[in-house]
Amino acid sequence: MVQDAGTRLKPSPHISFLLSFLLSLRLSRLPSPPLRSLPRSRSTWGPFAACALAVASSTSLAACAPDEVRLHAPEIAGSKARESPAKVELEPMVMGAGVTTAIESGESIAKHPDPSAVLTAGIRDELAGRALRGGEPGGYDVKCTLDRFAVRVENGVTRRLATLYADAQCDVVRAADSRVAWRGEIRGRACTREASSIERGSPGVQRMIDRMMSDAAREMASDLLVRVLGLTGVPSARAFEDEQQQKEIAGIDDGDLGTAALAERILDRAALDRALADRQAPARAAAWNVVAMSVGPGDAWPLGDTFVPDGTASVRFYQYKALAREASAATLVQLEEAAAGEKDALLLEMARDSLASGGIAFPRSPRAKANTVTNGTTTSP
Repeated sequence: MVQDAGTRLKPSPHISFLLSFLLSLRLSRLPSPPLRSLPRSRSTWGPFAACALAVASSTSLAACAPDEVRLHAPEIAGSKARESPAKVELEPMVMGAGVTTAIESGESIAKHPDPSAVLTAGIRDELAGRALRGGEPGGYDVKCTLDRFAVRVENGVTRRLATLYADAQCDVVRAADSRVAWRGEIRGRACTREASSIERGSPGVQRMIDRMMSDAAREMASDLLVRVLGLTGVPSARAFEDEQQQKEIAGIDDGDLGTAALAERILDRAALDRALADRQAPARAAAWNVVAMSVGPGDAWPLGDTFVPDGTASVRFYQYKALAREASAATLVQLEEAAAGEKDALLLEMARDSLASGGIAFPRSPRAKANTVTNGTTTSP
């Protein structure tokens, strides 16, 4: 101990360093909330490593405090239908009881806006960006409760992988007679990756969550519009401030194959096949996401009977997503077999979660099936 000019005693820098380091080690071992009793990610060294680096450069305990990230809704360029515009009103989504927003990597999510508010904004923007046509006279009112939201981040030596889960229980009500037209669970699943780097704070995690929130919100909107209501429209376009922002937070649905994924149809089979065989993992992941969004219970599986897991984890996520959305007896067996050999904790979590729920999509409604057959020229079965 040393004495300052005012006779106050304070710890020496060496003792402060030691105390901070020991406390950071203990904090890094605190348990994280489980994802519905699923196995925890094995990457527990990430928070410790970041904290240890902070301690090495500062003796302040505040340096080891958890970083906070914020949820942002994607901004979609507006577009209105000139003829027979469809009306779909999404009421503010309600947060279900017990929904948590912790991130296993050590960051925390800001309380405001919460996931339900951000998903509401993102889905509304997507609805406004499609110039929707068709549907019931008077349109629809949609009421949803967000009963699950989870983000996982896995820190590896060479890359950082993240996954996002969002489940909303929704009622679609015909505005004309207040009758329920559809009731069910709409699930958003997203994944992204970045090369590992030493960054102070959480800019990398923030970028990853921005990408995944955009993909999840837009795809949940697509399931509502395409799979439930069978509405037609134009492709939406996400708005970015500049090229740098687009480079940092563009999601998988913002690429060349995003239009097909959000249309939930394979628009160009030759382009899809080329992307599935591409040497670059992002292209293969985008192609598998098109497959995933184009299928669901009762839809024809477009890729044959043989399934070969990709060697890249981010691509395998979308492979598992496709098998889980199709949810046929054959694809669920393939998913179970893939899970048995899966070594990545986040992907094993994704596979087991999908198997536990018997899939993650739902059949197209009669209206949607009719519009698929007629290519949107008829708005009723």
